[in-house]
Amino acid sequence: EKRLTTPDGGLFHNYKNERSTINGYLEDYASVIDAYLALYEVTFDETWLERAKSLAQYCEKNFYDPKSGLFFFTSQKDDYVIRRTLETMDNVIPSSNSIMAKDLFKLSKFFPEDGFEDRSLQMLKSLQANILENVQSHANWLQLTLYFDQPFYEVAMVGESFKKKAQDLKGRYLPNAIFAGAANQNSSLSILQDRYSKGETWIYVCQHGSCKLPVSEPSEVLKQLRYP
Repeated sequence: EKRLTTPDGGLFHNYKNERSTINGYLEDYASVIDAYLALYEVTFDETWLERAKSLAQYCEKNFYDPKSGLFFFTSQKDDYVIRRTLETMDNVIPSSNSIMAKDLFKLSKFFPEDGFEDRSLQMLKSLQANILENVQSHANWLQLTLYFDQPFYEVAMVGESFKKKAQDLKGRYLPNAIFAGAANQNSSLSILQDRYSKGETWIYVCQHGSCKLPVSEPSEVLKQLRYP
């Protein structure tokens, strides 16, 4: 935040001797967005979500390739680059595009009105033939495929005890769910709007914004998630 952020809201790639000289690559943006999303689900501080969204929009402006539906590895601001490449194959470290595609999918659950899900799905479709041809080099893409193909849930918690209930839930391995929460009605997230009830902490299990009846105990949530 202090050393690697550019004046226009982007990222630098390096920092040495109090100087940053290289613009961030797609892998830098994708990884930081992923970290911000994780920070939100730990702290429930919406600042991290807003920063993740801002970086994603920066990438759409400066890295996006409309021809392929993917993101270039370098920014359009790097005019010294002779040929801009598209990194798509997962290796020991997942590819920058696969991380970004998963980031956009998760962002779409918090900001459904911003078109992130359509972008993520288009990226996956662009790689479909490559995935079928070489499965072992597209593991992160395959996880995204499961997100789209299998039930994926938004778990919204509102009330004074939401952090305790969230901690109980997140003690389980729930890879097919994202968590949003607030102690009161002061949240900008649409998934948390009009769910506050004074003196109660309710948990809503939703899919694409359509929610089941609220429950109050984590054990009931696990049943709705079909977790044994």
